[in-house]
Amino acid sequence: MFLSEIWRYPIKSCGGFKVQQAWLDSRGLVGDRRWMLIDAKGRMVTQRQAPKLALVEVRELEFPQASHQALPEDLITGLLPLRVNAPGMSELTIMPLDEQAKGLRCREVSIWQDACQAWLADDSCHQWFSDYLNQPVCLVQQPSTMMRPIDPDYADLTPSGAPQQVAFSDGFPLLLIAQASLDDLNRQLASRTQPVAPIAMAAFRPNLVLSGCEAYAEDQAKHFVVMSEQGEQSFDLVKPCARCVIPSINLATGQFEDEPTRTLKTYRRDSKNQQIYFGQNLLLGPALLNAVQQTPQQISVGSRAWLV
Repeated sequence: MFLSEIWRYPIKSCGGFKVQQAWLDSRGLVGDRRWMLIDAKGRMVTQRQAPKLALVEVRELEFPQASHQALPEDLITGLLPLRVNAPGMSELTIMPLDEQAKGLRCREVSIWQDACQAWLADDSCHQWFSDYLNQPVCLVQQPSTMMRPIDPDYADLTPSGAPQQVAFSDGFPLLLIAQASLDDLNRQLASRTQPVAPIAMAAFRPNLVLSGCEAYAEDQAKHFVVMSEQGEQSFDLVKPCARCVIPSINLATGQFEDEPTRTLKTYRRDSKNQQIYFGQNLLLGPALLNAVQQTPQQISVGSRAWLV
């Protein structure tokens, strides 16, 4: 088994991209979901309300390859400049906010039941996204000091006794999906009376993809381990990922469709709560969490990996 894909999504619910290497901090992948759109009341705006966000392409400005010792400070904080494109829109460049600068605007935002503070981006960013979505929205950046604890029902305290934190993800730092699980879904879609085109992994918005295991092997495991240059990196599988309508948004049109939700309901629905599950939410294991609190840890595609 090996780690076959790493995905990052700088702006919550906008397009993501695959990378060969990434850095882990205490909130997951550095640079993952550190920006978010909100409405006038400060509530998160996602593809659930605005499916056109699926068409927003986000890219980071590239830095030269560097060793860990030469890692740019901006890369450690995850605040790299972004280039954003969407159909019918001119290109937008988003510059990270300097938290030490005077005049920064802070406001309360909400992600589900969680309330936290965030920095408001430049007005030009608000206008760009508002024009694209045809509704007033604002873009916010996660402060480096933002406190958003993970649900204590799933997360133990850190070695220092503080609660584990998450950025603007729905609830957990990382999402794992086995490639074989998606392959099995696509076989079922192809076997329907009216065959359905294969669904891309991007529709499920994972961070980590595991290859070389059986379909849904992630459902039976308690731990996910990646062998890195620093040694074993252990993650805890704490909760299956309950699926909303987002995987059924066509990534080419930005419109809702029946599949794959209709097919997933036939074999991935929990009879107790009627939730559809696909993929597993991860937390950093205690040793890895302790390590990233000292310095970010690198994770790479192609690394040997296994489920325990």
